[in-house]
Amino acid sequence: MQFKKYLEKTKQNPNSFSKKHCCSNATVWRAANGKALRPLTAQKISAITGGEVTVLELLFPKNKGQNQKATRNQRRHKENSCRV
Repeated sequence: MQFKKYLEKTKQNPNSFSKKHCCSNATVWRAANGKALRPLTAQKISAITGGEVTVLELLFPKNKGQNQKATRNQRRHKENSCRV
């Protein structure tokens, strides 16, 4: 389950979740917006949610956050794949 859906299910917002579980407010917002987290942080949030949000979903979100851009190698690969 995505972290944002977990917050909706439990009727919490990122601010209340961060205060209740002593997590960084910025970290909780990053997870809610679909951005990748550090492994230990992902493990902590997964444990807090009782495993409903898995570590893999927090490490490798399906929806990239708005500010995440393709890496240089990804852009280069895309450019080279169009050449004949």
